[in-house]
Amino acid sequence: MDERRFPGDPRPVYVAERPGRVLCHDHGALRVTTPGQADRWVPLRHVSRLVVPEACPLDWPLVVACARRGIPVVVQDQDGGALLRVVGTGWMDTGLRRRLMDLTADIDWAEKLLTWRDANRSRIDAILRRRLKAPARCHTHAGLLQWVAARAEMLAGPAEAHRSQRHLYTFCLARMQETLMAHGIDASGESWLVDDVDLCTVLSDLLAWQLQPLRLGLLKARAHAARAEHRLSPLRYRDLVRRFERHHSRVDRTTRDLLNRLNRWLVELA
Repeated sequence: MDERRFPGDPRPVYVAERPGRVLCHDHGALRVTTPGQADRWVPLRHVSRLVVPEACPLDWPLVVACARRGIPVVVQDQDGGALLRVVGTGWMDTGLRRRLMDLTADIDWAEKLLTWRDANRSRIDAILRRRLKAPARCHTHAGLLQWVAARAEMLAGPAEAHRSQRHLYTFCLARMQETLMAHGIDASGESWLVDDVDLCTVLSDLLAWQLQPLRLGLLKARAHAARAEHRLSPLRYRDLVRRFERHHSRVDRTTRDLLNRLNRWLVELA
């Protein structure tokens, strides 16, 4: 399957924080206004998802327009974490949606979903141990998680390691929400959200965990560049976005694989 992006295909839009920058809706387009710069327009039909910082004001007509078009909007806090998620109307009612609705009719559905999550997290742990050549002591998920965190801190320092992880998770959350909305899993029903169990969050956690090699690769490349230049530059937002989007085919495959595994599990439960 050809996974290249073609001209005219909807693409994610990441907005960097700039003093005085404002986003608004303008006749079916996203308009970005920045003091001292020419306004920029992006037709909403070309936007697949929108990720913006909390310091960048959004007008309400833009939020509504995105919701109506099935464009998820994720607002990031100052550390790159997900502060707000806007979920609108999806595109179609699919078999996955119907199977999820059947699952949520079961009183124990949340417990079953978390059991499925734990099984897939163990599967991803095994993949990461091989790919990252983790030491034998990382035989548990907690041990592997601690080792990955320590490796990231060694490469970038605690603050930048933490920031890179929060950005990665937010990017994954926006990507997963876009995929779920494409399957009709949208704001028209809340049966897959109860207490602390949120389907999108569960899947985004797994996606971000499986994509840890992308994050560590960026931090490693930055550390190597610092040694060559004899200085460590701040981790820029554009570098985080470019790393994630440069590997969009891998991100898309991993996202689809998680949804396919979820769908097969739901079929087996029926």
